[in-house]
Amino acid sequence: MTDPNSVPAPSDPQPRGERDADDALPAGTRPPLRALDLLGFLCQIVAFGVLAVWGFAMWPFPWNIIVGIATPLAAILVWALFVSPRAVFSVHPFVRAVVELLVYAAATAALWAMDLTWVGVGYAIVAIAVGAVSGRRRFAGPPPTRSSPGSPRHSGSASTRRMRHVTPPVPTSPGTPPQAPPWPW
Repeated sequence: MTDPNSVPAPSDPQPRGERDADDALPAGTRPPLRALDLLGFLCQIVAFGVLAVWGFAMWPFPWNIIVGIATPLAAILVWALFVSPRAVFSVHPFVRAVVELLVYAAATAALWAMDLTWVGVGYAIVAIAVGAVSGRRRFAGPPPTRSSPGSPRHSGSASTRRMRHVTPPVPTSPGTPPQAPPWPW
């Protein structure tokens, strides 16, 4: 049995950063790839490749094999733990951006160490721009869904929808006019 004075559960959409059941994808599917996703993947692959070339080319014989293998593996491990779409550790988007920036900075420094200064500057500009735009999109969350003007998701602003559900009804006896709640919100 339900209490007639109970406040109904809010039917508002959640904030943009959180997903609700309506926005969930069917099992076994992923959101479509965008050009920005492909550019980000290309920047990561280039970073790992540059670190491998730096390790093999810039160190003497016994160390070049170790550094040429260990450096990109360390970058891949850090990327898989913190930055990948299925990261082991779920971290704040700012931490994720810092880790991503460190991988890009290591690749840029490796290019500079190989006397490819302008290539390193170009790579840094592209990688940081792609990382900033894709990070901004990740931080903002999924785009809002489009709904018809008559649906509850489209009625009024978010603050007025929240206000309607926060204010509980004031109990009245039959025959008396409804009263305003005792608080201003």
